[in-house]
Amino acid sequence: EDCPPALVSGEVRLAPNARVAYYAQDPLAGEDPTSLRSPTIRTPMAAALATLARRFETAPDAPSEQQLGGPGDRAAQAKQLLRRYDFDEALHETPVANLSGGERRRLQLMAALDVPSDLLILDEPSNDLDLETLQSLERYLLHDHAGKALLLVSHDRALLDAACDKLLVLPGDGYAADFGGSMSEYLDLLDEASPVLADDDDVDDESVVPGRDAKPRRGRDEAAARRKAKHNAPREIDKLAQAIEAKEADLAEIDRELERHASDVGALQDAYARRVVVQTAVDALYDRWAELEALLETDDEDR
Repeated sequence: EDCPPALVSGEVRLAPNARVAYYAQDPLAGEDPTSLRSPTIRTPMAAALATLARRFETAPDAPSEQQLGGPGDRAAQAKQLLRRYDFDEALHETPVANLSGGERRRLQLMAALDVPSDLLILDEPSNDLDLETLQSLERYLLHDHAGKALLLVSHDRALLDAACDKLLVLPGDGYAADFGGSMSEYLDLLDEASPVLADDDDVDDESVVPGRDAKPRRGRDEAAARRKAKHNAPREIDKLAQAIEAKEADLAEIDRELERHASDVGALQDAYARRVVVQTAVDALYDRWAELEALLETDDEDR
């Protein structure tokens, strides 16, 4: 039975007869059926034949051996499948080790997408894909896989916005929160939650950017920029303290809301998602404060 790799801790519980397709970030890692590491998957033709075999095994209306035909018929079906993923016949018997990164990715997509599944798990699927293949993947997720479960891990904001209607936010505090919206909407909320101190007229632009390890702007003297940042640091710290106080008041209000809606799962998820956004902003403010404190502790150089 197809299953994602073992967890670091915990367990995976699958419903009876659940079909899971998994696309790994590394095409040569893991032991799942989509991995190109398998000793039986030596060429694209072998990968296509294996994909067809898994398709027939997992499909509810799987054909009989008589319907599948002989080896010649299966080879013809495999060639047709490879053509769909832009593999010229000259590549059909090429060793997997000699394929380009993009060609290996297309074989992975074939193994993951061309087998019926109830849950599709994709780990950074857009890596090494050309634009045409990426657009094909997006169309597949929006149409062929519509109505089925998808777990997508990606840095591709456009793909996330197009394919996902909910985010699982992992802020690093040991908890997870549902966010009912797109990645762009979530990032917009983060921006709104973080004050832009650089817009203040009392703080020079250089005071916001350079830190202890910052690189100087082109044509600017590094020591002068650091001295200017150090001069403005106390005023910026004052503004950080005010911003943190306001955000922590927001957190306290959200915590009270969590207590009020303890029995309402939907309201709890919404409130916690908002709490994650505000807490992320507070953490960023404290990080900036620490940078400024470290800057104030340094000795001025090249006076």
